Amino acid sequence: MARAWRAMLDQAGLGAFATFIAREAGPVPPSDPGASPSIWCPDDPVSELTEYELYGTPIGGPVPAGTALPGDPIEEATHAGRPIATVHGRTICIDADLPAFFDACLSRREEVGADLDKHGRFDLNATRLRAWLERPVLDWWGRVLRVAVERAGWAFPSIAVAGNWHATLTHDVDHIDHVAKKPAASLEGGLARKISDRLGRGESAGERALRVWSDLERKHGWRGTYYFLGQPEGTANRGYEVSDERTSAAIRRLDEQGHEIGLHASYDAMTDPGLLEGERDRIATLAGRTPGDGSLAGVRAHYLRYEHPTTAISHRDAGFVYDASLGYTAATGYRAGTSRPFDAIDPRDGTAIGITTIPFAMMDCSYLSALKMTMDQARARVTEQLEEICALGGAASLLFHPCRLTTDGDPYDHLFRFCLDELRRLGATVLTAEQLAARHRQVASIVATRVHAVDGRLELDFDAPDGISDIDIRAPKGWSIDLSESGTVVHAVMTRSGA
Repeated sequence: MARAWRAMLDQAGLGAFATFIAREAGPVPPSDPGASPSIWCPDDPVSELTEYELYGTPIGGPVPAGTALPGDPIEEATHAGRPIATVHGRTICIDADLPAFFDACLSRREEVGADLDKHGRFDLNATRLRAWLERPVLDWWGRVLRVAVERAGWAFPSIAVAGNWHATLTHDVDHIDHVAKKPAASLEGGLARKISDRLGRGESAGERALRVWSDLERKHGWRGTYYFLGQPEGTANRGYEVSDERTSAAIRRLDEQGHEIGLHASYDAMTDPGLLEGERDRIATLAGRTPGDGSLAGVRAHYLRYEHPTTAISHRDAGFVYDASLGYTAATGYRAGTSRPFDAIDPRDGTAIGITTIPFAMMDCSYLSALKMTMDQARARVTEQLEEICALGGAASLLFHPCRLTTDGDPYDHLFRFCLDELRRLGATVLTAEQLAARHRQVASIVATRVHAVDGRLELDFDAPDGISDIDIRAPKGWSIDLSESGTVVHAVMTRSGA
């Protein structure tokens, strides 16, 4: 629960101040709040979920306790027509057990011992979040907390990854050596391309898709993340021989251009740690790195074969720093209730597993294959998701399969290009998955060690072992902030406007 409490505060940019924010619980909210910042939630287990309205948007959460809340209501978050949160002095009272809800979502507690599908995956139909899967409900609750903090007058700056909102472009390279029956003009036009095709240079559609898509990302000034299968001959669901020159050449080219290379762990690797490590070392070697722990930062399981917490632990033990497997094939949405990276939690004891989870919410196959959307429907859903994540300051992880591109006018290519245009239109800060995970860990490592207030002036010291480059520390409304660094200590001075 302690990890989830910190994660809940992180959603409001306040995780660094967890030790300075009192946590209160009980059957009724306090009638006389103290002078220090505190949050009260009813101390009830999450037994069922209900729907709330926030700015007219339906989101999910734990059923409210039904207590009479003191203080000024925050009308934007309501249930059955009444406010769900109030500000009482410097205490924020939330009439739902949000810490337990965050714990349930992020620890993936519902997946332990659950029935699995034929591929050994948690069944989408078994999730209690099914009714709210399409909304990043934890990101919305972070917005509730942030509004409440402003109402309560807490003079804490928010700390987050630099950039208003983030996106990462990821690719599962399931196949590479299939050959298109005709030139994929939708990928790349021009006389030179057509001549090359007719001369039979032998470039497969998979190679071409990797080249064209990665070049498109670079033209935008972005870099993508490409997960390659590293399984040996004889492994089930093998997509290509990792020793093939096509594969090694593609990996070298992408790596030289600054794209991230990760492992697409094979179908059998979920239950075979030795196989997983061998696959890691094959791809690391092709990328020109010394094989072993840490040679590749990220992993995503083939077929999304992910069993929690054993898969997360296995991936951690193999030296990966983040896992990008958490999502569903047959749905677009938020398996853990959030668009943002988070530290994986062991649901059995609430401890940190030691690996960052980057959940994905948007996959080309979900739109165009599993859900059988038309292109217009897929575009509308993409725009809806990206605009919501943008408004919430979240992080959109998008998953595309270059192996799907085989013919002229391929819808997968059109959808990919549409997503790039939408990211540009909405001003996303596009990072590789490794960069996003690293900056998330950087924010999570910052801890406030001193807070001193006097006469409209607030002095704060932070322990920031990784520094604050690429990190935004923003003063609340009505305050200005000055920052200075000395070693791992960051000193902040905030001054109230007009003071």
